[in-house]
Amino acid sequence: MQQAMQFCDQCGAANTHGDPRCFSCQHILLSSPLSSPVTFTPVAVGNGAVAFTLAQPEETGGPLAPGSLLLQRYQIMAQVGTGGFGVVYKAMDLKKRKQLVAIKQIFLDQLSPRDIIQATDGYNREIKVLTSLRHENIPCIYNHFTDPHHWYIVLQWIEGETLEERCNRLSSGKLPSKEVLDIGIQLCEIFLYLHHHNIIFRDTKPANIMRTREGRVYLIDFGIARLFKPGKARDTAPLGTPGYAAPEQYGTAQTTERADIYSLGVTLSTLLTGVDPTQDVQDLSPETSTVTHMQPVPKKFQMLLHQMQASNINERPLHIGEVKRRLRVLRLGPLGHIEYNVSRVFSNVSGVFSNVSGAFSAEVVGLLILLVIFASFCIILFLLYNFGFHMS
Repeated sequence: MQQAMQFCDQCGAANTHGDPRCFSCQHILLSSPLSSPVTFTPVAVGNGAVAFTLAQPEETGGPLAPGSLLLQRYQIMAQVGTGGFGVVYKAMDLKKRKQLVAIKQIFLDQLSPRDIIQATDGYNREIKVLTSLRHENIPCIYNHFTDPHHWYIVLQWIEGETLEERCNRLSSGKLPSKEVLDIGIQLCEIFLYLHHHNIIFRDTKPANIMRTREGRVYLIDFGIARLFKPGKARDTAPLGTPGYAAPEQYGTAQTTERADIYSLGVTLSTLLTGVDPTQDVQDLSPETSTVTHMQPVPKKFQMLLHQMQASNINERPLHIGEVKRRLRVLRLGPLGHIEYNVSRVFSNVSGVFSNVSGAFSAEVVGLLILLVIFASFCIILFLLYNFGFHMS
C-alpha cells in the first residue's frame, strides 16, 4: 500500500502527508487550494463548440492535454519537450493578456527516493538561480508552484529551437564555422554575466542552448548551476553531462569558470563536427579531440578549442573574457585584431569607466577609439583634399 507523501516547499524533503512540520528543516507544511492545479479536458459538444470538463484528481498524474488549465490561469497549448524528470509545455497566461509562457512539469510519482532528491535539488536550484538573474539571453522565471504529483516552473517562452534540434535537422549534422563563432561569442557574453555573479553553469551542451530565427542565443536549464565558493576543495556532488562536463566536475576539484570554458569548447567542437561526445567520451580528450575531424576551420580556432578542452584546468584560458576576445578576432579578421589590441591597451581605461557607470567594457572602449581614429582620418583627408584644391 502506497503512503501519501507531502514535499516541503522549503527544502523538498518527502514528509508523510498530514505532518505539521518538515522533518528535515522544520519548515511548517501548509496545504493550499492553489497548490494543486485545476485541470480541464476539452470535450466536443457539437456544432464545432467545445466545452471544458473538470479532470478528476486521479487524472493529474500524467501529462497535461491541450486545453488543460493550471491554477485557473495557464492554458496548455502543446507539449514541446521531454527530458530529465518531466515535460515542457507551451502555454498561455490568461491573466497577462494570453502571454505565451513555457511550463516545466516535473513528475514525482514514479521517481525513486534518490531521483526525488536529485529532482528536488535541481528544482530548488533553478528557481533560486533564475530568480536572481536578469539578462537578455537568459529566460525569465515568472512563477513556480507544486501539487501532490508534480512541481512546476513557469518561464519566458522562447520562439526557436535548441542547437541539438537544429543540427539534427541538417543532413551534415553540423553548422558552418562562422555561425559557430557567432554562437560562441554570444555564449561568452552570457558566461561573463554569470561568472560576474559567481555562478558556474556546469551543463553547457547543444540541448541547453536555444536559438531564435534572428540568431539570438539563450542558455536554458539551470538545474545544476551552482554558486562558486572560494576555498572549497570540491563540489558536493558530481553533476553534468558525460562528454561535456569538465573532469573536475566528477569530484577531483571544485568547479570554477574554467569548467564552463571546457564544456563550451566541447559544445563548439560538437557543432563544428556533428560528432556527439556522449557516444564516445574518450574522443574528446585533448590528444584525440574531434577537432581533427572538422570541416575546414582556421588553425587558430582549432588551437583555441584544444586549449579549452584541456584536462588540466591550468592549461585552459584563464577566464571566459579571453575566450570571447579570441573568438571575435577569428570572426572579424583584421578588424578583430585591431579591436583586440586596442581593447587590451585601453582595458584599464574601461575599468575606470566601469567603476563609474558599470556599463563600459574593453570592447566598447576599443570600438569608440576606432571610431575616433576613423573620424580623424576622414577629417585629415577632407582638409588635404580642400587644401590641394585651393592651391591648384
